[in-house]
Amino acid sequence: MGEGNGPGTNRFTIYLTDNGFPPLSATGHVTVIVREVNELPVVAGLGSRVVNEGDLLEIHVMATDTDRPAQTLSYSLKPPTPIGMTIDSSTGVLRWRLQRGRQVRRRELFYFTRN
Repeated sequence: MGEGNGPGTNRFTIYLTDNGFPPLSATGHVTVIVREVNELPVVAGLGSRVVNEGDLLEIHVMATDTDRPAQTLSYSLKPPTPIGMTIDSSTGVLRWRLQRGRQVRRRELFYFTRN
């Protein structure tokens, strides 16, 4: 099984025969529709970054969709979003210029949606 086997439509015929005299038979036609199972996107390792106050942090977030056919990914930030942090919804480029005097003590997160 797996992504390479679906989605799709499968048709088959069932033949039935009894053991009477004379033997009688019948046929039945079956259609099975296999629907796509939506898999999570896979994010390439991002690692840790160190940035000086006032410098621009730029990260190219790389992700892939293992679904077949692949779905379009849309990047966005998970609230609360730090002031000035942006991510391009199409390319996954994250930009943030940390202003002087602002401390960050939490991890900043982002997430994906698929079309």
